[in-house]
Amino acid sequence: MTGPSCLHLSDRRVDLARRAVVGPGGTERLTPLEHRFLVRLLEAGGRTVSRAALLRDVWGYHAALRTRADSLLVVRLRRKLEVDPARPVCLLTVTGVGYRLHLSATEDAADAAPLSDVASLLERARRACIGDGDVEASTVWEAADRQDSVDLRDALWRAAVELVARRAGPRFALAELQARIGPLPGAGESVGAHRLALGMEELILRVSLGDLDAAEALAERVMHHAAVRGDRQILGACLDRCATIARRRGDFERSEQLLLDALSHCAEDTLEGANALHNLGMTRLHLGRTDEARGPLDAARRCFDRLGAAVDAGNVVVSTASLALDAGRTAEAHRLAEQAAQQMARHGYARAEVHARTVVGLAHLLGGEPVAGAGALRRVVHLSERHGFVHECETATRFLGCALVLSGRSGEAVPLWRDAARRSPDDRMVARWLARETGAPVPPPPPLAAGLRARLDLAVDRMLTSRVRPPIPT
Repeated sequence: MTGPSCLHLSDRRVDLARRAVVGPGGTERLTPLEHRFLVRLLEAGGRTVSRAALLRDVWGYHAALRTRADSLLVVRLRRKLEVDPARPVCLLTVTGVGYRLHLSATEDAADAAPLSDVASLLERARRACIGDGDVEASTVWEAADRQDSVDLRDALWRAAVELVARRAGPRFALAELQARIGPLPGAGESVGAHRLALGMEELILRVSLGDLDAAEALAERVMHHAAVRGDRQILGACLDRCATIARRRGDFERSEQLLLDALSHCAEDTLEGANALHNLGMTRLHLGRTDEARGPLDAARRCFDRLGAAVDAGNVVVSTASLALDAGRTAEAHRLAEQAAQQMARHGYARAEVHARTVVGLAHLLGGEPVAGAGALRRVVHLSERHGFVHECETATRFLGCALVLSGRSGEAVPLWRDAARRSPDDRMVARWLARETGAPVPPPPPLAAGLRARLDLAVDRMLTSRVRPPIPT
């Protein structure tokens, strides 16, 4: 460590040699992480240290990792260093960039101005991603190209990719990214941390587009470079994406194994680790192993709560509600899903709200309240249509037809199912429901499957079968 062994901040004295903070209320110990964090800021001499540099130097994390470990540590440190932690004057956040220690009132203006500009642009880009801003992605790209700092350029490039993906879709974002950085080099070349992070961004875009073959080939290159660099966090995140690819292909057993491998690399206090736990729980749920799914889901929710990731925690609540629904605990499923739906609506996450409200509708339906179920599922259909969520709309439409039949409105259900059958001619359960309502020969149900969707289909099918009334005329 360079610099003084004692540091005076407001009315506190920080003894770095003893790892202690002496103040009016007594002496408090600094944890090893808090000590390293302060030393790193002190070595910067009052200048701002980027968040990526702190994650790398203090925690050993990759800059691309999604974690709130730094935010939580800063909250704890301010309680020890500041007179009023809610209004810090010593340990300051430079929004969108990082942190700095306010050692004097004469901070280097030449350093402060560029960082302030970058912070402002990153904040504008963040707000534009949620529809509250007018900054153009080209402005962010150009600012990134002007940066000498790899950390700042990385932050700006990734902000630009997210902005293009939100506004024009992942296909345009992928094209923009490829035009600027080209393909990730193969095994014969070395890459830096910055290029590897952008390779992960490309992988995420390819998976979201359903370009699974190209995504798998890219994942192999990312994992090779991560292994060469000894970057366990990127390796774990990449394995999680490979598990998503396996799930998209219907190979849930392979997805489970990949997620277990990912968890062996991901740190526990990161979003990557929590996401892998969540995905593991959902994979086991799809495999029909409900009891084994609960443990990972509970662990994921606790981790998201610790990280302050409210929306991700809400997604786990929806998964837990699905578990309750599968076990026949419809009242519990309704309560959990409604709670999650309201939380998602407050945060403006429409797709997650749609998923939660679908579970609300199914809870009404399977709980013997078809009228309420029809109302809830019709709301899901309208939300999905408004936001262009095709798959979610089709799923809600299928079950809306069931709710309408069970509430005595078969005439409204048949057109919905006919439309669903045209869009998904291989959906044998919809064909069975449609045939029953129109008086046609009823085909056999699809083979019994372990997945949650199949079990819900069969539960609703039993309700429709037990309903005694003649079919409506064609």
